[in-house]
Amino acid sequence: MRALRFTAMFIAVALLALTSSSVNATSVLQMNLAQMINNSEKVFVGTVVDLSESRIAVGGGEVPAVTYTFRVGDTFKGSYEEEKGVKFTTVTMLGTIKNVKEGKHPIVDFPLLRFGEEYLLVVGHAGSTGLTTTVGLGQGNFTLSGEDGDKVALNAASNVGLFTGMSVGFTDGVAVPYPELAALIRDIVGGAE
Repeated sequence: MRALRFTAMFIAVALLALTSSSVNATSVLQMNLAQMINNSEKVFVGTVVDLSESRIAVGGGEVPAVTYTFRVGDTFKGSYEEEKGVKFTTVTMLGTIKNVKEGKHPIVDFPLLRFGEEYLLVVGHAGSTGLTTTVGLGQGNFTLSGEDGDKVALNAASNVGLFTGMSVGFTDGVAVPYPELAALIRDIVGGAE
């Protein structure tokens, strides 16, 4: 009898785990690169040069927020501040600096951007609170790695579905050479405006 209860409990836990992983996997609309860019306010390459934490009033309460300051390199869409010939922008997202330091967020696939790291970001329109995030959460958050000229871009969704329905010479699910991705983004932005 005890073995039967243990087996039933094991099956219930396994089903719960399978159900929760499929819910997490389908909770964000899958978008290709063109759809993400068309739904964005800003698309840029930037290095995190500062982070600060604040509280934002939302619906009669407060939520924690992290404001990331980026030194901006390549710009594809949006407007940016400039100081002494260097472009900057800020992005305020739900979260805490503790989330960033621990590398985990209560919301699955929510971007956690690290100080000193370089990213290609596709950022959505800020709401009335000033909060925003990357379009498609992890889909619009690309880490750049490698040396200049040989950099590759890989989003937090491992580029899965990135080119679905698009007639481009890239394969879904693999890192993409940044120079080629940048040229494609410029084509999409040029066609969207």
